Amino acid sequence: MAANLNTGHGDPRIVYPYAERNKADILNALSPHFQKAERVLELASGSGQHVVTWAQTFPTVRFHPSEIDDPALLASINAYINDLPNIMPPLTLNATCTADWDRVQTLVARNGLFDVIYMGNVLHIAPWDVTLALAKNLHTVLAVGGVFVLYGAFKRDGKFTTASNEEFDQQLRARNSEWGLRDIADVAAEFEKSGLTLREIKDMPANNFILVFKKGQ
Repeated sequence: MAANLNTGHGDPRIVYPYAERNKADILNALSPHFQKAERVLELASGSGQHVVTWAQTFPTVRFHPSEIDDPALLASINAYINDLPNIMPPLTLNATCTADWDRVQTLVARNGLFDVIYMGNVLHIAPWDVTLALAKNLHTVLAVGGVFVLYGAFKRDGKFTTASNEEFDQQLRARNSEWGLRDIADVAAEFEKSGLTLREIKDMPANNFILVFKKGQ
């Protein structure tokens, strides 16, 4: 569930309670990567709650949020980042849209490749084609030695890590047959094809994982 901030002034900022709960843990996991970064791309930024926290903590890093063409989410991101000079305006980016990736390519040609790309809580609520599109495109905008970091719930070695995750998967598939928890090995195999190698699997609270992929030479 999401709620608009109740300021009485038409504040467009959206608050996702789960983002409030997990943003500190995610920041802690990302901090070692941000400390070495100049440019960071966040995919599927949602409300903007995460990126604003990162930018406040790392004022010398330039952050680029992105989201699908959803007016409410884009307005929320813009409202959150309004006072922060190191966050760029949100990019409109659908992972399966070639034209959107072309715009990202234009951006990196002008400003440089990204050192870190992050995406959280998407793959299990998206068709497998989204994973394939990410594997096809991400390496073209990520610097050599850069990392792609995934956060979310996954299966591991073909198995659910908890009974609650198995129940969650069943609920997702009941809503959409193309959704569901992905297996870490399956995701890693697709990214490996484009030179992104899984280097770290980190356990996170609430039965989630952080996966860190690194781009080689």
